[in-house]
Amino acid sequence: ARVPDPELATTLLGVINVLVTIWAVKYMDVSGRRTLLMASWVGMFFSYVVMTISFVFKETFDCMDTVSVIAMTGVIIFFAFGPGCIAWFIIAEIFPLGARDTAMAIGIAINWVANWLVAFSFPLLLEIYTVWTFLIFVCTTGFFYWFTYNYVPETKGKTIQEVTEIFKVMF
Repeated sequence: ARVPDPELATTLLGVINVLVTIWAVKYMDVSGRRTLLMASWVGMFFSYVVMTISFVFKETFDCMDTVSVIAMTGVIIFFAFGPGCIAWFIIAEIFPLGARDTAMAIGIAINWVANWLVAFSFPLLLEIYTVWTFLIFVCTTGFFYWFTYNYVPETKGKTIQEVTEIFKVMF
């Protein structure tokens, strides 16, 4: 999308990201980590669907640049209150103290590798799949919703022993 002042837009998106993350950290003890994480996957899913639609109809409707900016803002907002912050809390709450540092290190490594893969592959994906590129992200967020629904327990207010018992029942 054509943005008149990219530096201002980047700053505003960064501020939105920080504010939503702060809200999520305060609100997750009310609603629960899993609930926010699942809601964020749904929001990201639909934001990526809208992003795809905006790319497909970019040449047809003048408003699609604005629609794509709104959709990407949605992705950032939904990411900020879901995997952007809650994943780190869940890692700390599902692993026993002796394994937390290793689990967190693995989580951080996976996060950075995933960031690199997206940044590195996106131009190539855009060249190959053109307007359909964001369908990859639609599928990815759909998968993560399914995974969260099936394999991520609610950890709000639970001890590590209670979380361990949940995993014993699940697996």
